[in-house]
Amino acid sequence: MTDNDNYAKQLEFIEEMARRFRPIHDAFLDRKQEFEEDALDPPVHTILADTASWIDRNVETDPAGVSEILSAFDYAYSRNDLTIRALIGMGLVESLPRTWSERGQKVWELAGQNIKKLIDVCSKNGVVFEKDLD
Repeated sequence: MTDNDNYAKQLEFIEEMARRFRPIHDAFLDRKQEFEEDALDPPVHTILADTASWIDRNVETDPAGVSEILSAFDYAYSRNDLTIRALIGMGLVESLPRTWSERGQKVWELAGQNIKKLIDVCSKNGVVFEKDLD
């Protein structure tokens, strides 16, 4: 699979998630508009980093909404290949608050087992490596 194929698959995944969740939709539209002005493709990793920021800001005020989004990513992680797993790990999880913070601990508690495992790896190593995406 080429880089263009990988990007197309990741963009399709982001668009699917954006149709389901307002915070992802808003981040997607903001980034798409910003980058299309310069004739560039929307940055899928940045859209998920924006989503992680929303999760961080809302984990205490909207735990049900955060839980729903995290569950969808956890499910998608278990159902997809390395291309999408890498996007979730490196785009979303690396941008989530770390478990040593109060909000990071709350995010961890709301996450499913796949996302929890990646949060643990990221809290320990600072990043998610391809070897961590099994």
